[in-house]
Amino acid sequence: MIRALPEGAELNLETLMGASPMVTAGLIVVVVGLAAFAVAIFRLVRGPAPEDRIIAMDLATYVLTAILIAGAFLTGRGALLDIAVITGILSFVAASVFAGFLAKEGPT
Repeated sequence: MIRALPEGAELNLETLMGASPMVTAGLIVVVVGLAAFAVAIFRLVRGPAPEDRIIAMDLATYVLTAILIAGAFLTGRGALLDIAVITGILSFVAASVFAGFLAKEGPT
């Protein structure tokens, strides 16, 4: 199993000060991903058009998938990779369904 932190190490400031560049990169991915996720959720709630909301939902699931993959790398939990794959598949299906719905309704 690939694990970024040594076995038994806790994720705290002292551990991060001596962390490898991969751990630092993983944490940067998580922090930037959370910021992007917040922006996508804002756009999802705010709109203004249904097309904007679909794109925001798609972006939010892509970012969530990236955060899950980085989390799996940082913690060594393979179950997070399974959740990331399922999230990606459901995102594709949902975007396809909503796009089909908009094609029938027409643009606003």
